[in-house]
Amino acid sequence: MRVDVQANDAWRRGVERRRRLLGVRDVAEYLGLSKDTVHEMCRKHRIPHLKIGGRIRFEPEEFYRWVETHRRGYQPHRV
Repeated sequence: MRVDVQANDAWRRGVERRRRLLGVRDVAEYLGLSKDTVHEMCRKHRIPHLKIGGRIRFEPEEFYRWVETHRRGYQPHRV
């Protein structure tokens, strides 16, 4: 019985994770770009993305890390 509970919990976490993926529209709005530009960036492998069932998706943590690495002229304050 314990194994079934663990498998169910793992499946539920997987479903929650998939719900959190960002779409092209989300990324385009965040970056202030057109969806076509985001598609082009993906095609040229300039932005980390996943392709699931022919659709482009982005893992939020990875996307926001990518954004931070592409900042110019900004240095976070270190304590």
